[in-house]
Amino acid sequence: MKIACLKEFNQKKASYFFHIATPNLTNQFRSFFEEKLLNSSTLVPEVVLTTFSFGKKSERLSPQAEEKIAILMSIMDTAINIYDDALDGDFIFSEPTTRVMMSVDSVLFSALDALSSIQNYQDVAFIIKCLQKCIHAEVADINMAIHSGLTEDDYFTHIVEKSTNIFKMQMCGYPSTREIFCSIAEKIAVALQVKNDIKNLSGEIKSDIIEKKVTLPLLKAMEYAQDHTFDFHGELEKCSSGGDMSNFLQFLVDSKCLDYSSYVSEYYYNFAIKEISEKLSNYGEEKNELLELFSR
Repeated sequence: MKIACLKEFNQKKASYFFHIATPNLTNQFRSFFEEKLLNSSTLVPEVVLTTFSFGKKSERLSPQAEEKIAILMSIMDTAINIYDDALDGDFIFSEPTTRVMMSVDSVLFSALDALSSIQNYQDVAFIIKCLQKCIHAEVADINMAIHSGLTEDDYFTHIVEKSTNIFKMQMCGYPSTREIFCSIAEKIAVALQVKNDIKNLSGEIKSDIIEKKVTLPLLKAMEYAQDHTFDFHGELEKCSSGGDMSNFLQFLVDSKCLDYSSYVSEYYYNFAIKEISEKLSNYGEEKNELLELFSR
């Protein structure tokens, strides 16, 4: 079952959110969450709707149940992103961070409770496992990476665990989709995470530098600095405290860390597209729709 209009789907999410919202949520948080749902333009809602159309062929779930699962998955995705933003300080919200995180927990528990009430849906345990990995994925700043010798392998093992599990949760919501999409979800998640790392360093705000996040480009630049007598730590501290970034940004260009990261992102993306084409060779229209989503 697919919903043609994303706007209509977002409206259904917002409506259902108020159905499961608990009394402890403040009006301000409810309005904030509703706005996020209504204005969602990320890949996730469309991916959920498209991938769930594969699963219905072998599952004893009604179209109404499938729609409800897709809605709840997207609500949980929004909640996790708000949780992540609260930890990173990426948005201005007058409520204390702890309060926001407690509100997100409340939304997640309510969504899980609603999932468990769906007849013939038996994959709540899988969703909980993914959620736990999303929320407890390693949070590290670049100073820790410098002192502990964090490597590129560590980045893929720990840092991107959050994003890979978000996509595994969304694309593998029950067994029939899990069998098809589990490895694809991991590859797409890595490709999009690295692409986001690159986008942040290329944009105007550059919050990953200011907040000293561990990203693939910064890890590669740090590695390059060790062989080129560049004071990576000192220059990064200057940037994060509001100083001139020009020297550090030029070093990023010289290190070719963005070029390398672009290659990695494209590698995982192309690998995932190839796997989609091969695994879904018998799924004509639905396969093409998924390929179109990931080609944006």
